[in-house]
Amino acid sequence: MFEPKRTGLGIQYVVESVLNLSKDKRLQPYFFKLILKSGLRIILQVTILFYAVSWL
Repeated sequence: MFEPKRTGLGIQYVVESVLNLSKDKRLQPYFFKLILKSGLRIILQVTILFYAVSWL
């Protein structure tokens, strides 16, 4: 079964982890490049996944 609450917590955890890591000045350029490269693709995949699951 799809559990929005658990998924929401997972997303929140990932976001917090990325934000904590991005506070490290040495890693910031790497994270910005990574987010720019993969951000749109990830958003697209999550959106498609969400719609696919909601149709079940």
